[in-house]
Amino acid sequence: MYNKDPDIVNGVYWSEALNKVFVENFERDPSLIWQYFGSAKGFFRQYPGVKWHPDEHGVIGFDCRNRKWYIQAATSPKDVVILVDVSGSMKGLRLTIARQTVSSVLDTLGDDDFFNIIAYNQEIHYVEPCLNGTLVRADRANKDHFRQHLDKLFAKGIGLLGDALTEAFTILSDFNQTGHGSTCSQAIMLVTDGATKMYDSVFEKFNWPDRKVRIFPYLIGRESAFADNLKWMACANKGYFSQISTLADVQENVMRYLHVMSRPKVIDHEHDTVWTEAYVDSALSQAYRVSIYACSFPDAYIYLIDAFI
Repeated sequence: MYNKDPDIVNGVYWSEALNKVFVENFERDPSLIWQYFGSAKGFFRQYPGVKWHPDEHGVIGFDCRNRKWYIQAATSPKDVVILVDVSGSMKGLRLTIARQTVSSVLDTLGDDDFFNIIAYNQEIHYVEPCLNGTLVRADRANKDHFRQHLDKLFAKGIGLLGDALTEAFTILSDFNQTGHGSTCSQAIMLVTDGATKMYDSVFEKFNWPDRKVRIFPYLIGRESAFADNLKWMACANKGYFSQISTLADVQENVMRYLHVMSRPKVIDHEHDTVWTEAYVDSALSQAYRVSIYACSFPDAYIYLIDAFI
């Protein structure tokens, strides 16, 4: 995050009012060991405060938006199919950005989510062939396994997006009918450098009029010749369009889909308390169980956190 970004600076200032709330919470319930505030803009407030130590490159790599407690508060459980364009036009830097985009999407998935990754050109290629036609739980082991297979992708041929969309819709429909999976939200993440048409016939057959599956296209590269088609896909299917030109653009653009997925919770003014399972934070050798309170405004969530060790 750029620490001089106006959204970051303004957010840090207005969230200072939480310090008083944190103190009052602790005085009322001394068993609260830590209290956190995570913003959709990327800044993070913690009570009691600690000094952060950067790595050897001078970077603090912590992002609250990739933590389980943030993901579970920001969105409902979801089934996701990620489509990756590996046609000839994706060679070089574009394929590198595409791999990083897919990896960042995986970071936003938690144990309550299910996913699969399909690469397409003139054929459909499951990144993990052993998991053809199904979805798997987005736990750490499965996500790490799929990341290893991303390095094996190479670009060639032409991209038949219509076939890939048909496969994705079929998987989501079949998996939902089994009663497994999240049985909640469904989405298709499309990572490509363009679409020559809108494929409205595919959406009409599989997704309209209910539009149960949201479409999130990520346009890779600086060119925008086919941006209008991808924007239409997103708008016609209750999704969101993003363009990613460089590796530095990946994280922020991927995170935007969480705002869209959280809209039903915001509209309904949900104030549910959610308990995560016990987990070991990657930065600390302690196990946490997290109580999450999701506020009814879309870009901020307050988290009251108990820990047991």
